[in-house]
Amino acid sequence: MGSFGQIDLVRSASGSFTERLSPPRTASRGCGAPLYGSYVDHVQVRPCPTLTLVKPRVRGGAKEAGPSHKLLNHSQGILAAATAGIPAPLSVTTTTSTTLALADGPGPSPAAIQWRVRAAASLTILLFALTPITTQLAGAQIPGVTIGVLRVVGSGLFAFPLLLLCRVPIPAETESWTLVLVSALGSFAGFPLLFSIGVRLTSASHAGLIMATMPLITSILGLLMERRRPGLNWFAGTTLAFAGEALLVSNGDATSGTIVGDAIVFIACVLCACGFAAGGRLAQRIDPLAATLWAIAVASLGFLPAAVLMVGTVDWTALTSLTWAALLHITLGASVLAYMSWFWALSRGGIARVAAFQFAQPALVFIFAAIILREHLPAQLLVATLVVFGGIALARRG
Repeated sequence: MGSFGQIDLVRSASGSFTERLSPPRTASRGCGAPLYGSYVDHVQVRPCPTLTLVKPRVRGGAKEAGPSHKLLNHSQGILAAATAGIPAPLSVTTTTSTTLALADGPGPSPAAIQWRVRAAASLTILLFALTPITTQLAGAQIPGVTIGVLRVVGSGLFAFPLLLLCRVPIPAETESWTLVLVSALGSFAGFPLLFSIGVRLTSASHAGLIMATMPLITSILGLLMERRRPGLNWFAGTTLAFAGEALLVSNGDATSGTIVGDAIVFIACVLCACGFAAGGRLAQRIDPLAATLWAIAVASLGFLPAAVLMVGTVDWTALTSLTWAALLHITLGASVLAYMSWFWALSRGGIARVAAFQFAQPALVFIFAAIILREHLPAQLLVATLVVFGGIALARRG
């Protein structure tokens, strides 16, 4: 057993490692966020029991004093340290790059973390629920395909500076890059393009209702990736929330949309759910900020040639302030801020549990569509909303 301060790295008989830490501490990364320990270089993490060795920071051509290397256990979210004699079964990688400032102090309590998860998920759903409305508003002056391409590339205009300013490390593992590509294709490429096309062929309300399938798909994929079975509360809560969605659909206006538009929106939602599951898993491995920004960067580079061809087809001087506000929400709000908070919530609260928040999205879309677009507000909306939120609360306990 190697120790460092109050942190002990204990090797079990099976060869795996666990930490004992008193008092409990947590670690966070990105944009100058505090970690615990002294100064270290570029952090790369793997899920427990595989840990990542971080080289000591070099000052004046010599390593800092101290015989111990720092180890970061991502699944526990704490720093651990082991003396130079690390047993052979431990898988270790070394990296050197950016410098992160570290600060000592107690971490948040489990109750505080859960509160933050709920707040982050709620903010995301609000931003997502506005997407059908802002897409409709922007579509009054810009074609749907162009909106989709501009949304992807426009979000990249915010992502690349953040990658540089925050010194976000490049994913080092093949599995992480696989998840980056799936997240980029599903959430940041396929969904924006197809959704922007489909929502122009149907109503914002219809699009919101179809988005009700996303939490089910995301939850199932998350459970498969986490290799666990949900509890009875999750099944009961999901069933209750889905019943609330069915109540909304049961008296919908079938003439306000088209089958083609609805089908395109559904395919977009399936792709997005796959991207959500991959992004949530990726955020558990490399950090929510890195997971979001690298996926956006990959998707925006892929769409850059199309954006160059399409940018000249838009009369930018004729765009109204409302259209500009809609584009700002679509690129920065729904594509950057929303996904950063969403991937953080998925990685901290569990993919299946947090995905249940998406059941609230259709009801919010109806409300926003009624207020902003003057679309019909279903009479059963209040009852359906109460049922949906009750189901979400129950599913969160599963």
